[in-house]
Amino acid sequence: MLQGDFGTSISFKQPVSLLVLERLPATLELSILALLIALAIGGFTAVLGAKERGRTPEAAVDLFNGATLSIPDFCGVCC
Repeated sequence: MLQGDFGTSISFKQPVSLLVLERLPATLELSILALLIALAIGGFTAVLGAKERGRTPEAAVDLFNGATLSIPDFCGVCC
């Protein structure tokens, strides 16, 4: 693995490194899109929470953030 040789895929009978490189553009596209969506939602809620300091919308933002942070990554709800 340290030499860059991941072996041959049992299913596809091709080098694993070639299969990974073939799917890398789609993986990068999805991860960048997810990052942009997260930044947009996070930025909006941060501005809303700061603007409405001490009022009901701030409490709603805090509740939303607490609820989303409490969901474990491995739960499989979204996938």
